[in-house]
Amino acid sequence: MDKPFKTIEQQMAILRSRNMDVDPAYAGVLKREGYYSVVNGYKALFLEFPEYMRA
Repeated sequence: MDKPFKTIEQQMAILRSRNMDVDPAYAGVLKREGYYSVVNGYKALFLEFPEYMRA
């Protein structure tokens, strides 16, 4: 059973509904990392990266 596709905006709304503080600027993180990587492996997203590594 496949899950229906969710847009980045819909994914951000789901995260907000789960009481996560989601800034619109984080859309690039979801595009680059994917929803499940953010939800299940979010610690790397809070590390500091040089500007050239950011999406």
